[in-house]
Amino acid sequence: MEIEDIERSDSLDGWVAIKPNLFEEREPCRLGFIAQWSVIESQFAVTCHNRTLQRRTRRAKGAQGGQEAQEVQEVREVGDETQDEMSWAGLFSLNDLKNIHRQLTGVADVLGPYFPDLSDFEGGSIWDLLFLSRRSNVDDDDDDGDDDDDTRHRGRDLDTPCRKLEKYFSTAIDICGRKIVLDSLFSQDDVEEYFENLQEFKKKTMQEEVSRAKDQLRKVGSASSSRW
Repeated sequence: MEIEDIERSDSLDGWVAIKPNLFEEREPCRLGFIAQWSVIESQFAVTCHNRTLQRRTRRAKGAQGGQEAQEVQEVREVGDETQDEMSWAGLFSLNDLKNIHRQLTGVADVLGPYFPDLSDFEGGSIWDLLFLSRRSNVDDDDDDGDDDDDTRHRGRDLDTPCRKLEKYFSTAIDICGRKIVLDSLFSQDDVEEYFENLQEFKKKTMQEEVSRAKDQLRKVGSASSSRW
């Protein structure tokens, strides 16, 4: 009965093993974000480019002979392994961005104050954006309208919030790490990628336990010999 209890406690049924150092940065690289408001989709179009890989690829294309030729081959090999890591793109509603921000602040709450004010994009319809200029012209021709009305109906500033959003994503990379931010924005990986094979995990765990036991035996042996 005791043996059955031990086997049952050692069972991995219903458990998953998460890979160690899952979010460890493989190599430093510089990422560049471009954000624009899409009037047609009423969403933010966000693109991220791996500037380091792009620059390395451009340099390799112009390289010739000797060491530079070897660099070309290395870049080609890196490019084959990271074809999908040259750039990423996606469309995000305001709620999508808020949810992503909540995820990232769950990792690092210091990121909270960096999220830009996007309240100008709440509740607006596509027709409000398409006919801003027409309404602005009508208001300018109305002599009875005051300055506040003219200012309110004038074209909405869509550029500044987008630049602030780009800066926010860059800050998030610095604080949370590249993989966490990119997975939150452009998640395309199967969740299975994050898990280890349970049999391999169990084998590795047992090997670590055996190694620790051997270390303990060596310490005991050393202590015993020193007494004599």
